Amino acid sequence: KIEDNPSESTLASRGLAPKQYFGQKTPFDLGFKVANYSVDLARELGVQTAQQGPIVTNIEPKSAAAIAGLQPGDIIIDVNRRATPRATDVLRLLRKGKNLVRIARSGALAIITLGK
Repeated sequence: KIEDNPSESTLASRGLAPKQYFGQKTPFDLGFKVANYSVDLARELGVQTAQQGPIVTNIEPKSAAAIAGLQPGDIIIDVNRRATPRATDVLRLLRKGKNLVRIARSGALAIITLGK
């Protein structure tokens, strides 16, 4: 079975190291990196949506982002109900505690709660 976005544990079990992408690390130990949208990055991460916006590039294992179900290739539409056209907007709008993050993944929209 081929997975669209294999998890780091799946890659590790196959003896493969997950590829590390550039991106800006999010504050408050949320455990993910985000980068501005580019066609090349979207293609490399297997993005399956026409939505454009900041792209999640890396997820730290066992982090708040991993527990919430965020995945590399997710497009962030807004954070705490405020639009995020650029990666710096994501970083600026995240806060300590709970955050509502609306994402686009494979043509579907989802709302993920990050943090405690």
